[in-house]
Formats: sequence, structure tokens, C-alpha cells
Amino acid sequence: MKLRVEELVAASGAELLVGDPLTLVEGFANDSRTAAVGSCFVALRSERDGHAFLRDACDHRVAAVLIDAAALPTVNIAAVDPRGSTAVLVVPDTLTAMGHIAAYARRSYLDGAVVVGITGSTGKTSTKDLVVGAVQNSRRVHANVASFNNEIGLPTTVLSASPDTEVLVLEMGARFAGNISDLCEIASPSIGVITNIGMAHAEHLGGPEGIAAVKGELFAALPKNGTAICGEGPFAQALAHRAKCDVLTVSETTWDSAEVFVEVLGIDAGLRPTIRIASPWGTATGVVALRGAHQAVNAAMAVCVAALGGCAFDDAVAGLADASAAQWRMELLTTATGYTIINDAYNANPTSMAAAIHALAAASTTGRRVAVLGAMRELGERSEPEHRRIGGLLQDAKIDAAICVGVEGQWIANSAAGLTTVLCVETAVEAQRILQEFAEPGDVVLIKASRAVGLEALAGAFGETLAVEVT
Repeated sequence: MKLRVEELVAASGAELLVGDPLTLVEGFANDSRTAAVGSCFVALRSERDGHAFLRDACDHRVAAVLIDAAALPTVNIAAVDPRGSTAVLVVPDTLTAMGHIAAYARRSYLDGAVVVGITGSTGKTSTKDLVVGAVQNSRRVHANVASFNNEIGLPTTVLSASPDTEVLVLEMGARFAGNISDLCEIASPSIGVITNIGMAHAEHLGGPEGIAAVKGELFAALPKNGTAICGEGPFAQALAHRAKCDVLTVSETTWDSAEVFVEVLGIDAGLRPTIRIASPWGTATGVVALRGAHQAVNAAMAVCVAALGGCAFDDAVAGLADASAAQWRMELLTTATGYTIINDAYNANPTSMAAAIHALAAASTTGRRVAVLGAMRELGERSEPEHRRIGGLLQDAKIDAAICVGVEGQWIANSAAGLTTVLCVETAVEAQRILQEFAEPGDVVLIKASRAVGLEALAGAFGETLAVEVT
């Protein structure tokens, strides 16, 4: 999306310190290393102060820089941009200003697009990827990359959309009350999807009730002519009551309680489910490219979004097979030494951990099913009981062996004592060593924990032994 500097000034209330108001800006970046020629570099204050990298950004020939007024006394504009070719905009707060600019772009250039907001405790990124798959063959679609779903990622996604975008898909993450409302102020979604209510970020959001209240901010923000989509569960009715618009409920247990019913007909060798969806638009069967039976409801929600966005129902179901999964989410890798890795190490919470264990239990193997598990973070007082519950689930799912990492891993191990083999280690490095010694041809190995544990490095550590991803 191209915006004139004068538009940035009007949208953000910035002072144009240097530069031509008619200069065109295309794209926004908050990392000077990725700032493209002609873009706007936003100097954010986070772990590192972006104002320290203004010269680097200007060396990339950005068209404009957005800086905090508080930083102005320490910034030598002439030294930062000796060519004098970069517009310099000064605002009270760069993060707030970027949100205001994105909101302006949404209203001014994307007014005709169907804007979809997706939140939930788990499955946001997967559902976003499935929406793209269901829509992309029929509509011009734009979505956030990876899990760029916060107060930085969402406006960056809006501002990177082309004005001819027909469907804009935006993840919305939350760690505190009000986060979703703030993102909706920018995005103005007309379709809202809440995938589920679980325990992710329970420490900050106040348990399931608090999580439901925060996620429900999405439904409360939808217009009367919009549509809210949610799964079944104990909070479904309360969430639906937050919406002023029509609500579609997706169920995989009973047709009577929902407008859309989905069932898993089978799982192939690559852990991809074949599903049947019955909906107000018709009934169809299709293959879901993303792995695990737990993707069935996410896929059905994606099809609902596509149908509401003007796609033919059958085309949307067929498009599920074309979805691309994000990195470290149920990647299925086979090694030259004969065992398989399920790399689901992007993050972990009780809901996603349980889904991954069920996927491991469903995996076809001539050897053992092995789980390498670490901490699920940000659970607060629920941390120990939730980790112990996962240990019990390993037993119920008849997993053969577990390698558990850290203090939380010990809690898992204590409740999984009935497994044939349970090993505990303190670090991801030790887990890697144990796994390399322990795994045998025919084994299937699940790797999962919160990112802070660092288990995503395990799959990469097998560098020379990894063959192609299973197709």
C-alpha cells in the first residue's frame, strides 16, 4: 500500500520535521535490517530502542522515518540522513502513531474488503492459514505472516495489504484485557472468529473466565451486519451474547447444537484429516493440509469465513488442501536414520499439548511413540496441575516413552510413571543428546513446549540427518 507523507501526518498528528509531504511511502518496518527502499521505518522502543538504528534504516533508502518526540533532542538528523532524502515525522509515541496510520489505511483504502479477525487460546495461526487456503483460489487475500498478531504485527499487516485486497485476514493475540478491543479499533473487522477458550496466558488474563472476557472483545466489536463464528464449549453462549450480529457455532459432536457440523472421516499417513462439513451452504468432503484431527473445527471455521466472503462452498472446502502451515507447527519430518519427528515446538498450552499428544497417538509407526515435552508457560497457579494432567494424558494415549525437560517436565513425568520409559533432563541440550541416543528406526517423536524452553532447536539439530518433510 502506498501512502503520501501528508497522509501519515494527517492520520497520526505528526510534525513533518524534514521532507516533502507528497513523498510516497510503501510498506512499514520496525527492524532496520528489513526496511525496504521507499518504506517507512518506525523507531519503536522495546527490548532495543529503534532510534539507535535510524542511520541503518536511512542507509536502506527508506522514504520516511517515524520517531518519538522524546528522542528528538538526541537525534542528529543531518548525521542520520546525510543525503537529506528521508522525510522525518515526529510523534508523541511511535507505536500509537502506527496504529492510527493503519486505521486510516483500513478506512480509506480497504473499505471494500472483508476484514476477518481471528482470536482464541489456540489455533489462531492455523485457522488463519486455513482461511487463506479456502479463499485464495477465489478472492485476492492478504494475511499476517507467521503469528504477527499484536499491536505491532496487526498494523504492519494492514499497511502491507494491497488496496485491491478482497479478504484481509488478521490474527489478534492478547496478553491483557483490552488488547483485542485496541486491535479491533484499528482493523474494524466484519467477521470475527474465536477458535476456543483454553488456558493460554491464563496467568495474565485471570483463568478461563478472564480469557473468555478478553477474547469476547472481538465479538463485541463486530458491526450489526457482521458475523461471529465460534466453536462449542462452556463459554460459547456467553461469547455469543457479546455479539450484536449473527452467530455461527461450529460443532464436532452434535448437529443439534450448531449451525455447522464437522466430522473427521479418517487420518492419512501424513496425519492429515479428511473431513465432512455440513453447513447452511451445503455439505462437502475434503482433505485438510494441516496435520492433526484437531484441525477439523479450525477448517470448518475457515470454510465459513470463505463462504461469508463470497467464495463458493465447494471451492472453499477443496481449498483446505492448499493451505500452508506455519513453521514449527506439526511439521512432519523423516530422518535418514529411519525415525520421524513431529515438530510442534512453536509454543504450547494445555489445549495444544493435548492435541499434539493425540496426533502422536494416531501416527502410524513400526516403532515407538516418543514425546519430548517441556514447560507450558504463563499458566500461573494452574501450572503444576495442568502439567500433571498432561502426564496422565500420555498414559491414557498409550505413548511409549517420554523425555521431559525442566521443573515442569518433572511434573509431567511424575504423572506419566506408567509409560515404558520416562526420562527427565534439565535443558533442551540434554534432551537433544538423550533423543539422539534413544531414538530408533521406526519411532515417531513429538517435540513440544513453550518457546522459552528452546525445544524447536532439537529438530534443527538433526541437520544432516533430516530428509524432506513428509508429503
